[in-house]
Order: sequence, then C-alpha cells, then structure tokens
Amino acid sequence: MSLYENWALYLAIYGAVISTILGIKEILSYRKKVSMFIEYIAFEERAQLLINNNSKRQITIIDVSLEVKLDFGWDQTPKSEIFATFERFPISIQSYNYLLLPLSDFVSHALTESKDKIKIEVVDSDGKTYSKYTYRLLNAKWGGISKT
Repeated sequence: MSLYENWALYLAIYGAVISTILGIKEILSYRKKVSMFIEYIAFEERAQLLINNNSKRQITIIDVSLEVKLDFGWDQTPKSEIFATFERFPISIQSYNYLLLPLSDFVSHALTESKDKIKIEVVDSDGKTYSKYTYRLLNAKWGGISKT
C-alpha cells in the first residue's frame, strides 16, 4: 500500500470513530435526567423541593410521595401535607427547566431536626422513580447555597 492509501484508511477509521461517538452522545442526550434538591431556606425557616430537568425531553411528574421518620418508624405523609400550596398533578417540566415546590411547615420542621428524617420519591409518566436528592442550605438574606 502506498502512503496515500494508508492516510485514506486512517482518515476513514478516524471519521467512523468520531461519528460513532457523536451518535452515542446524541442518543444519550435524549435520556431523562432529573436532579432533585431539597433546599432549606435560612431566615425564612421553610423548605422547598427543586426538581431539575437536565435532558432534551419534556418530563411529566405524575406523583410525589414523602415519608418522614418518626419514633416508631417511617410514616407515609398524606398528599395534602407535603406541599405548602395545593399542587395538581401531573405537572410537565420542559427541557432544561425546573419545578419549584414549597414544602409544608410539617416537612420543614422535620428537616430542621434532621435531614435524614425524610425520604422523597418522584414518579414520572413513564413510571420511572427518582429518589436521590441533595440537601442544600439556601441563605435568603445574604445569598448563596451551601451543601450541609
């Protein structure tokens, strides 16, 4: 093989590898990626749930459930006691957007005692359950977010 034929072969392999990598990246970008944060707002003494849609697809939330750890074990919180305002599900979150839900005083009080005292699950329209969240402290007076 001549030098020209070798370069053509290398260039064809390089193009095929790059094309495959970009194709896989594009397919993975349409997967549903949700991140959840429970933010406790200092100086306001309340908590909120932030559901962040990090994908190119719209996500429809059909249910949110919350359990609080009491002295005798985990207790399912009634739907009417989870949020500070009445939330009607399903709720759609557009791509690269977020949903902010203020939590009730009962849940906020449980968070002040211990951030490990609650379990939260969010279910989307495909039946996928999201339960991992990050607890953050939001300083409303001076600004800033810190992980505790």
